[in-house]
Amino acid sequence: MASKLDFKSLENSELLLVVASSDSMQQVTLDVLKYFVNTKNSFCIYVTVAKPYNTIMNILNKNGIKTDRIFFIDEKGGICNSSLISCLIIKNLLKEKRHAGIIYNLVCSKIVPETIVKFGGKAIIERVGHSYIKDTMRKTGAVFACEHSAHYYYKDNFNADSGIISSLIVSGIVSKENKKLSSLLEEFQKYHKIEETNFKVEGKKAAMESIEKHYKRQKPEKILKLDGITVEFKDWWFNVRPSNTEPLLRLNLEAQSGELLAEKLKEIKGLLAPEAL
Repeated sequence: MASKLDFKSLENSELLLVVASSDSMQQVTLDVLKYFVNTKNSFCIYVTVAKPYNTIMNILNKNGIKTDRIFFIDEKGGICNSSLISCLIIKNLLKEKRHAGIIYNLVCSKIVPETIVKFGGKAIIERVGHSYIKDTMRKTGAVFACEHSAHYYYKDNFNADSGIISSLIVSGIVSKENKKLSSLLEEFQKYHKIEETNFKVEGKKAAMESIEKHYKRQKPEKILKLDGITVEFKDWWFNVRPSNTEPLLRLNLEAQSGELLAEKLKEIKGLLAPEAL
């Protein structure tokens, strides 16, 4: 029976089974969630049939466990890409607030700005980070903002992000359309994208300069230095940006086909030549 966990032993755990007595089960569960969500900043899925949603959220908030992000799982058990969820919310919002400003961070999928424009909104790009997003929302009056990390911000929520509001909006769309979540997202499944990948690099500045020099010779359509470096070609793009606190470079990469995505990922890994985390 587990009453006090050795979290160091969980560092590389992908699947975790904890056995606890009935009187300590809730506290053990909260300790595990707090460790992975707050301390390790990991993605966690908390599944229970014993308590209603509002009760769970109250317990998590009371114990200081982050609940600002939300990840959706479709009826097939697949985790929905946050950019696709953003598009679903954006399409819904712009039905009532056409021409409204909507902010997306620069490593969201290209389908996000394309969806904003398609449904009559004004697409506003911003660098990664809640402080930048909220500041730009205040300056522009944007009604919604989204990040690749599953943060969804609302003007009517004082420009703050909310997993609860997002879950209610998506639940409402699924109910109104009377369609499965996976079917609703098919409309936006246009590109192939990797999850953000970290590379251990001691000389971050030199590595980024080398990447820029290499791809400049290939005459890209655009090079953007809003946050790290973003290089855009006709059928693929990538962004490399440095961590502010660790010797890491963070890579986001998207392409029009899975084959091209794999090719360019291998190419960029060869240029960075570090150990992928």
